[in-house]
This record gives sequence, structure tokens and C-alpha cells, in this order.
Amino acid sequence: MRRFMLFATICLLFTGLFAAPASAQCAGTPGATNPLLLLDGTSWGFRLEGAVVAGNITVAAIGRFRATVAPNPRTPSIIQGTLLTTETVNFGGTVQPILAQVAGTFQVDSDCNGGVLMLGPGFPPGFRDLRFVLTAGGTMYLVNTDNDGVVVSGDARRTPAPALILQ
Repeated sequence: MRRFMLFATICLLFTGLFAAPASAQCAGTPGATNPLLLLDGTSWGFRLEGAVVAGNITVAAIGRFRATVAPNPRTPSIIQGTLLTTETVNFGGTVQPILAQVAGTFQVDSDCNGGVLMLGPGFPPGFRDLRFVLTAGGTMYLVNTDNDGVVVSGDARRTPAPALILQ
């Protein structure tokens, strides 16, 4: 009996060590085992509006981003979601067009219902990190997650890929 228990324990250990890891799969996306693929190759137009809490200053932004999935440049074995974004921000009446493409990243939750967009360091506070939720109609609802006293929310909709952000 002791040998059987030892044998069973060893078998369970080897099974746990060599079993293939479970992959998240998005409902309605057959064969997509990586949630990042939900946004891969898509282009979005977005709008945001809100205020700076401390000064009651209104803020707004419009822009576009293109999402792709690629290896991380620093760690090629890690696949990540990447963004190329352009944006124009109105911060209390001062317009700041950011027409150069800014590189950022994105993550999709394992249930594929939402995630996080990190637009990149070239944008003003309040417009860098956004939490999103996807709707069945193809709209992405956005709210900022920067902890800087700026509160913005808005939405994004899929658009044809613009020539400005194709590659």
C-alpha cells in the first residue's frame, strides 16, 4: 500500500509539472486562446471629457489608436498588446495637438469584457491610462485610471484603419 501511495504521488507531481498551462479564451472568438487577439489589428476613434478636480478646469480629448499584438522589444519571449496613438487635448482652453504617433500598450482581461489602455508617456495626466469595457454593439466605454486629480470618461468606436497609423 505504501508503494502504491508513493507511486500515485509521483504520478500526480509529474502530471502537474508537465501539463500544458490553461489558456484564457474569449467567448465568441473561436480559436483565440490569447485575449490580446480580441483587439489585434483594430483601429479606434475615441473621445474623452472631464475635469481637473482641484481647479474645476474642464478637459476634453479626441484621438485615434491602432492596436496590434507583437513581442515585447525588451523581452521578445513575451507577447504584448501595443498601441500607436494620436490625440488632441483641450486642457482648460489650451489645445495641445499630439500628432506624432505615441507608442503605448494594452491588456485585455481574461474574460475579454474589458481591460486597460496605456496610451504612453507623451500625453498629459488624465489621458494616459484608461480602463475600458467592451459592449456587444462594438463600443468601448472608457474611464481614466491615472491617480492625478483629473477625471475623464468617454467612448471609442472601431474605425477603418487611417493612413496615418497603418504601420
